[in-house]
Amino acid sequence: MNTFSTDRAAIDARLAPAALTAWATTILAIVGGSVVAFLVAGLATLAAVVVWRFPNYRKTPDDRKNLAAFRRVVAVALMFGATCAIAGGFSAQSIESHPLRDVAPHESVTVVADVRTDPQLLRNQHFGQPRHVLRAHIVSVTQTDHTVTASGAITVIATGEHWADLLPGQRISFTATTREPRRKDFTVATLFTTGTPDTVRVPQRAQRIAYHVRSSFKEVVHRTLPASTAAILPGIVIGDRAEMSEDTRSAFVTTSLTHLTVVSGTHVTIVCAAVLLSTRFITGSRRLSVLLTAIALVWFVIICRPEPSVLRAAAMGTVTLIALLSGRRRHALPALCAAVIVLLVVRPQLAVDLGFALSVTATAGLVLATPPLTNALTRRGVPDGLAAIIAVSTAAHFATAPIIAGVLGQFSVVAVLANLVVAPVVTAVIILGYLGLVLAPLSATLAAVPIWLAGHPTSWILATAQWCAALPNASIEVPRGIPGAVLMVIVTLAASALIWAKRWRLLVLVVAVSVAAGWAVARVAFSATIPTGWVVAACDVGQGDMFVHATGPQSAIVIDVGPAPDLADSCLRTLGINTVDLVIITHFHADHVAGLSGVFTGRNVGAVAIGPGQDPQSGFDDVVATAQKTGVPIMEIRLGDEVDLPATTLRILGPNPDLAPYLSPNDQSVVVSATTRVEENESMTLLFCGDIEFEAQQWLLDHAPEALTADIMTVPHHGAATTLPQFLHAVAPEIAIISAGRDNTYGHPHTEVLDALESMNAHVARTDVHGLITVRPTSHGVQIVGEYANVPLS
Repeated sequence: MNTFSTDRAAIDARLAPAALTAWATTILAIVGGSVVAFLVAGLATLAAVVVWRFPNYRKTPDDRKNLAAFRRVVAVALMFGATCAIAGGFSAQSIESHPLRDVAPHESVTVVADVRTDPQLLRNQHFGQPRHVLRAHIVSVTQTDHTVTASGAITVIATGEHWADLLPGQRISFTATTREPRRKDFTVATLFTTGTPDTVRVPQRAQRIAYHVRSSFKEVVHRTLPASTAAILPGIVIGDRAEMSEDTRSAFVTTSLTHLTVVSGTHVTIVCAAVLLSTRFITGSRRLSVLLTAIALVWFVIICRPEPSVLRAAAMGTVTLIALLSGRRRHALPALCAAVIVLLVVRPQLAVDLGFALSVTATAGLVLATPPLTNALTRRGVPDGLAAIIAVSTAAHFATAPIIAGVLGQFSVVAVLANLVVAPVVTAVIILGYLGLVLAPLSATLAAVPIWLAGHPTSWILATAQWCAALPNASIEVPRGIPGAVLMVIVTLAASALIWAKRWRLLVLVVAVSVAAGWAVARVAFSATIPTGWVVAACDVGQGDMFVHATGPQSAIVIDVGPAPDLADSCLRTLGINTVDLVIITHFHADHVAGLSGVFTGRNVGAVAIGPGQDPQSGFDDVVATAQKTGVPIMEIRLGDEVDLPATTLRILGPNPDLAPYLSPNDQSVVVSATTRVEENESMTLLFCGDIEFEAQQWLLDHAPEALTADIMTVPHHGAATTLPQFLHAVAPEIAIISAGRDNTYGHPHTEVLDALESMNAHVARTDVHGLITVRPTSHGVQIVGEYANVPLS
């Protein structure tokens, strides 16, 4: 029997405009601020009144009835939009007037706040104390002995081991410096701690119980299962991915199986359905089983942490469960729309949350597209069970594909296959895992049984992710932004035509037109991003550095290679680079060297150049091993060296080879001045600074200030507040390029660096804002072209 009803009753979409309008006005409130929000609320209210009161001149009763129904839908949508805009406006207003917004950068404040999430260890740390990131809700702020009561969400970047054991619900006091939040989502500020936390109030009993349950479960998992499987099962059961390796995470992303390792609507649906059916069988009472399921859902949220992502999953899972139990899509869409509206009212920041958008679109795809797709497959002879599994995987994947393409610039070719292969075991893993979770605090021996049983299908999921991710072209790149989203919509329409087309001629025509349109969109997107004649490019590699200096139409020098091989390879392919004359590694932190193998992929590489510093040793060893594996020679460059390449001369300005062994890894960075000929009698100077900090910058100012002047510079250390203003003034760049990851937890680039560059009238280009950046000379000066937005020049 099919999971969904085969009836063709009309879908009740009357609440959909209200949900979409509420979503849109909430986004406007977040992005535009309180003034825009209240203006939108007023206009929406006025429009609702006009629509509601507009005279109905239709002649026939049916026409008048239909128009009246349409007007009600529009008026209700506008009123919901106005309500959310007002709520968002008050939230924006409270943040705009928050006392933390008046605190100067680097000024210390004492904050009392309630912890809202578990501290997450920041990855790719190679030196210093461990750093954690957590979300909290502020209670009060003390500045120079003046304490004010305050409220609002904050992001805390905490340094030190003492932060690792904090629990949600715990009230703490700590000192920190403040920065503006990296993104607009009703977050008041980002705080960087300068000490250890003091407990003001212990967590509530429910949170302490949840911690005991989680820790007991993880302890039994690690005692029962192999390390590779034990790192994944907590993610599938409670969304704890802390011990998953980077390779495993990458495989799950490539195969679109990440939704299994976070708390999603699928988890809620399976858990609630299992509880509902079992309690109904045991008690025989429908009402009692529903009540017990509701209690189980509440505890599910508490155990998995009542974070926005978990609340979102609970709402979306409940909607899917309603669709499953009712057997009618007619009930599911209104439930989904109502859940969206309620979530936006309770947590308005979800309006700009990627996970929320993915959850909503995936759920919409499940409740709307799965039934007809299942029926279409069964009519073509596919068995009912297999048809349902294929339909669910396909609907969820293609419903979310436009968003993933627009934001991440990728499309998983193997996603449907991977999800199809793991689908038969997912339910068993989740049910057995949650049974082990319940038993773990009671008896480790009893809990070990379902956990051991869950380990076998979990290993199957891991093997599937690794095997599918290793397939050729498992994930393909598409244009980011609107072009990528449009391309995926076209692909989805073509896939729909493949399923439902009854005439082969029509099918061939649709597919041909879709492919041609997709190719055109991709060509327009990429050609618009990469201008001809560019001199230097900053690759968007996230939180890391990778700069490319052109030496010919398809050749270049690469300075640092970013944190991931696929990102390095992708950037060079986008730029059309087939030959790399020289790779310069400024220093050996992972965010500068881990992508080296991606540079070697399918290209001729002349040599890898390194400086006198070799810290950290792990990064140095990786670079040497990668170069030796591919047969690329390694050369050492030192202070005063000059390297002549086609149309470019490189001069090494630092570090001092006598001091390098005693410097920090950042201050060991090779500093390179490149003079390139852009026309017959004109040249341009570029300064690549690596991650040099105060000590190295001061040495350069003392020993070679005249050599620092450059037309274009890469701002040291991703724009961190470790740059001397006098160093920037000595360089006096016309263009300053900053490579930093979007929403990075380090606060890069820092406000004081941006202010210093602005005071010098330098044009700032940032990979976290502009994406891939290219700079080219023109007859009118230079042009800075960004992947997402160009940098205006006055």
